[in-house]
Formats: sequence, structure tokens, C-alpha cells
Amino acid sequence: MFSNARVWKTTSSGLSTGTCTIVNQPGCGWKWFGSAGVAGIPAARRFRSTPYNLGVSPTDLNRVAVGAASGFIDVTTNLGASWTDINLIGAVPGFTGFISNVIWQDNQNIWITSVDLAPGGKRVIKASIANPGDPWTTATYAVLQSGLPDLPVTRLYFDPRDLTHNTIYAATHVGMYRTTNGGGSWSPFGNGLPTVRVNDIYMPPDGSTIRIATYGRGIWELAQIELAKASLVDTTVSCDHDGVLDNGETGTLAITLQNQGPNNVNKGTLTFTSDNPHVTFPNGNKVNVPPMNKGASGSASIAVALSGAAGIENVTFTVAIDAPDLALSTPYTVETSYRVNYDELANSSATETFEESNPNWSIIGDPTDVPNIASWQRRALAFNDHVAYGPDNNGQEDDTKGSLPDEQILVSPVLSVGAGNLGISFRHRYNFENGGWDAGVVELSNDGGTTWVDVGTGKYNGTTNGGTNSPIGINHPAFVNRMTTPAFWPAFTTVTLNPVAGYSNQNVIVRFRIGADDSTGSPGWDVDDIAFTGLTNTPFTTLVPNAGVCTP
Repeated sequence: MFSNARVWKTTSSGLSTGTCTIVNQPGCGWKWFGSAGVAGIPAARRFRSTPYNLGVSPTDLNRVAVGAASGFIDVTTNLGASWTDINLIGAVPGFTGFISNVIWQDNQNIWITSVDLAPGGKRVIKASIANPGDPWTTATYAVLQSGLPDLPVTRLYFDPRDLTHNTIYAATHVGMYRTTNGGGSWSPFGNGLPTVRVNDIYMPPDGSTIRIATYGRGIWELAQIELAKASLVDTTVSCDHDGVLDNGETGTLAITLQNQGPNNVNKGTLTFTSDNPHVTFPNGNKVNVPPMNKGASGSASIAVALSGAAGIENVTFTVAIDAPDLALSTPYTVETSYRVNYDELANSSATETFEESNPNWSIIGDPTDVPNIASWQRRALAFNDHVAYGPDNNGQEDDTKGSLPDEQILVSPVLSVGAGNLGISFRHRYNFENGGWDAGVVELSNDGGTTWVDVGTGKYNGTTNGGTNSPIGINHPAFVNRMTTPAFWPAFTTVTLNPVAGYSNQNVIVRFRIGADDSTGSPGWDVDDIAFTGLTNTPFTTLVPNAGVCTP
């Protein structure tokens, strides 16, 4: 991040670990490592306030460049210990400044763009040094804009699939352009995009789609096709018909694609591949693209088989969509992932992982009204990582529910405590409304839920405030605000509650309870891997390798 005269860095998502009273104090969320008048940056230097004017090398985080006013850029290779102040107007004949984007290709090459309006202006420049360790005072400069319109260039974006860095996209004031030869020549890019000023570009790491933000015409996406739904089931040749593909079984991978682009898709090929050698396609791995008019969806399916799996395994299917109507140079890919070769073994554990399809917990609370008011739910962070998610509901008035306090509760099955104390631990993260208005607590009952005792005291990070109307009550110890210790949200941390005494040889239930006031919500509470010790029963389900030998 940069301000008018300083460059800043954070290693804690911008959060502080303590009270910040002076610049660069240890524990502060942001620290500056470059400043006008320090370490080679002239005191008069001012950095340009465009969103993309700071670039960091993709292979060395110590290498940073920032665009400045009057046609200057400042480069450091040692995270601000020293800077090189470069006058591009003097180095590149015809360059007049107005830097809009600074982006590193690698440790030897920096690309700079300009939104200069002057006819014939130099708007795409590549600065290069011969060796990564050479000083940037030795840089040479090439103007690489053949084929680009004589209009401002907002920014560049490297295609993450091209490891040679030859494929680059340019956002201009009249649409998108692309080079496939490292800037040697550019040509218009995009099927169906109007002649519009483009301000931003995004591609995911796999390069499977490209999204752009325009000035006055909204957000556009290319390619057109999105994976709307997918399922893998053991329907063809199954030994146990449990919906899971096991050893020796043949099933069906079904996908639904949604056409969100401006063009009809009428033909093409879907090519399926698997990253698991035990998963194959007995009838071949290609099917036809389903016809999809603009805004419509289409479905396709393919037979899959599993043989030779050793225990529980994962599989990721990649579907390459090759359709002429997409006007893409390479097939567009989507992915879907699954567990295979497993069974759910009920009543086998004292730890709840939420990986089973139907966790044995009760969900109660105030009436819900999605999206404003939601209940506890099992949520997938990944195909093989699920948590119990409790929302910090926003309480805002809508057409169904007025602005009222809210309470949502996750209740365990019956826990039979043995002769000793009950132990409880869990992995979690939380982000409740700041200021102690909303909160979460852990409570226990030994009378079937008639009365409850708070068992989290001593592990909470604070208390609710004295003015909240949350059902948890005022000045009540609880998990409040956004988690900052021992880890910063959204990281997870493990909590081990104090041993719960006094319930030996009794049946109890435990609940995770969220109380919110009548306005403003936050992301809420994710809870996982809830482990109980001291029990004589095992009320939770575990995933185990499929025990059967399928011989249909």
C-alpha cells in the first residue's frame, strides 16, 4: 500500500497486535518501509494515487516499485533499505508521465503503463536489467505498444497459465487488448465486449476465466461458462448404494453448466480428466457440450470407475470446455472435487468433525429469514473440510422480520459423562460485531436443556457491553469482537476449556450459542473438531475406509 509520500507493508492483514501510538511501533498492523526524503527517495517525491501503481516481484517480496508524479518510479530490491529514483521522462523519449500501473514480470523486468492523453504518447514501457543483481540505474527501456490504440492504458495483467510471460492483457480506454509475444504486437481481445473503458482485470491462478471492471458498463466475464452444479454418485454398478463411489464400483459424474455470456453455445467437446490414478472413465473421457442459449443451462454426465484405492482418497475432476462459440484460444476449464471409498460409521467417536453428511446436532433459535437471518449450518470450506457455521445475524428490518435481537444455537447430542470430569476442546474462529454488541458462549445442561451453565468462562476474550440487548445479556463474559489472539481472524485456533467438574455419571448436553442485538452483524462463528473427553459413549460419526469388497 502507498500513501502520498510513503510505502507501507503489513504482515498481519492490516491488524495490530497491540495499541499503536507511533509510526512503525512493533505490533502495529502497518509499517512504512519507503518514504519521501529517506534512503534515496527525494524529499519532493510524491506517489501517484492510482490503484495499480505499486508492484511487487512475484518471486522476491523484497523487490518493490512504485510509480510517482512527474514521470518517476522508485525501485527497491531490499525492502526499502535503499531506493533507486528513476526519471522515465528522461530515460524514454516521448514519455510524458501519468503513470497508471507498475507491474513486475520477474526480478529483471518491470512494465509501466500510462494514461497519457497526448497523441503518439508512449504508454507501455518495459524496463529491464541484464541480471537480477544489477542496479536499476543500469536499466534499459523498450516501448512495446504496437497495435494498441493511441489512448490511455490503465493496467496490464500477465496470464498465469503462460510461464514464459508472453501472454499479457491490457486494459485500455476502448476495451481489452492482448499480446501473445511479450508485447511485440497487440490485438483486440474479447468476444462481445463493447468499446468501453476498462479499469481493472482479474484472472484466477488457473487462468480459467477473466473478469474486467469497466467505467459505466459494469463487470464483464470471459469465458461465458460457469460450473453451476456437480455430483458424483455410485449409480451404475454399486455394492452398497450409499451415494459414495467405492472400490469396484462404477458411478456417474454429472455436471450442470450455466451460460452467463452474450453468445449462444451450440457445439463443442467436454474432456474429463482425473488427478487420481485409481479413478478412470470406462466409456471414454469425452462427451458433447450441451447446447446452451444465452442465460440458459445445460447438463452432461460421464461414467467413472474406482479400482485400487487404498483407504479414503480424494479426486479432482478437471473438465476442459472446448467450444468455438467461446472464441477462446485454449479450452476453458472448471474443476470439481470429491472424497471416494469411504463409509460413515455412526456412534464411533467422541469428536465431532462435521465431515459426515448429517451431523447429530440440533439447531434451534429465533425464526430465520434468509439472507438477513440465518441459522447454524454445516458449511464447506473445501470439499473435504467442513465446519459448523453460526451467523452473527445483522438484525436489519426487511419485509418479514423487524429489527429485533436474535439468538441461534447449536446443541450436541446426549453426552454420558463417566466417573471423572468432562473435557471440551474445539477449533474455531469468530468475528462478531465490534464493541461487544454480539457474542458467542459455550454452555452445558444436565436437565435436558431446562437450565444452562456457562462452561467457557476463563477462555473468553472479553465481555458484552453494558448497553446491548443481545439475549446473552450485558457485561457477560463471551467471545466478542473479531478474534485477534492467539491468531488473527480468519485463521483458526484451538480452545481447550477448563475441566468441567460436578457432572460425573450424568447425561449432559452442550451448546454453542450466539446472541445478537437488533442491528448490524458480522461474519459470525466457525466451529470444528469439537472433542469431548471423559465420556462413556461415542455419539459422533466418523469417516472410515470402505470395508466392503465389491464383486458385482
